[in-house]
Amino acid sequence: MSDKKLIVLNDKIAIIDSKATPKVLVDPAEIMNIGYVKKILNNAKEDLLNNDLDSVVTKSRTIIETVFIVILRKHQIDFKENEDIGHYRSLVNKTLGMKPDNRWDKNVSSLISGLNKIVDSITTMRNINSDSHDSSNRVKINEAEAELILNSAVNISVYYLRVDGRKEKNSVNITKTS
Repeated sequence: MSDKKLIVLNDKIAIIDSKATPKVLVDPAEIMNIGYVKKILNNAKEDLLNNDLDSVVTKSRTIIETVFIVILRKHQIDFKENEDIGHYRSLVNKTLGMKPDNRWDKNVSSLISGLNKIVDSITTMRNINSDSHDSSNRVKINEAEAELILNSAVNISVYYLRVDGRKEKNSVNITKTS
């Protein structure tokens, strides 16, 4: 009757217009403590144990996407919400100075290229094989692949967070010496 609706999102309650789309009500600082990522990871581990492998793929992609968004928000980079994960990755790579150039060792460049391919593969598998989309091309993945996807997502996310931490540490050192 009031053109309002009560929603619960991320353990927070909000009153919004009945025709409005709920916005994410998570403070970026809360995500930065990795509580949200830990929760997704724990749920993904449980899904793995319960053989809900499609859900593991979805959660793996969400972990990477969340870390990219956290890094972009932390550095106050303007970006469009609900964008393609490749776009987020590109902005994060630029922000963290991870765009390989001829000064990089060729093996490091190859490694970063491989990381990009893994992120792309996880995204593709999520779009085709996961529980988030109903696809006629769906291929059932096995437990070993689901575990590989989850472990890859975690390792990639930790790597990006460490590079971000290293960048922050270096900028503090530069500021102190200036």
